[in-house]
Amino acid sequence: MLLPVKAAGSRRRRPHLFAKRRSPQSF
Repeated sequence: MLLPVKAAGSRRRRPHLFAKRRSPQSF
């Protein structure tokens, strides 16, 4: 769920949350 969501909906959903949970370079 983290990978797909972060790849397509992270930037328009909660990039700050995913970035802090995973890594800012993932974007």
